[in-house]
Amino acid sequence: MRNVDWPFLLFTLALVGILIRFLFKLQCPRCKAKFYFIKYLRTDDLGTDFSNPHQRIQRKYYQCRKCEYQWNIDRKRSDSGDIH
Repeated sequence: MRNVDWPFLLFTLALVGILIRFLFKLQCPRCKAKFYFIKYLRTDDLGTDFSNPHQRIQRKYYQCRKCEYQWNIDRKRSDSGDIH
């Protein structure tokens, strides 16, 4: 462990922690099942955002494998591909 680059190791651990936190944020609204019970169905492109013409709105559909509940999440994407 003496030859380990500590800043790189800490950065990697922080990045993994952020990814895990993002994944656990996605859960079923009804039964609170975690991300591994969530099934991604499809994405619909709803078009341009009227308040900001440089962004597009996408609707993503999900389904819970435990309780069969379906819901959607609207996301705004800029023309460059950034998620807001």
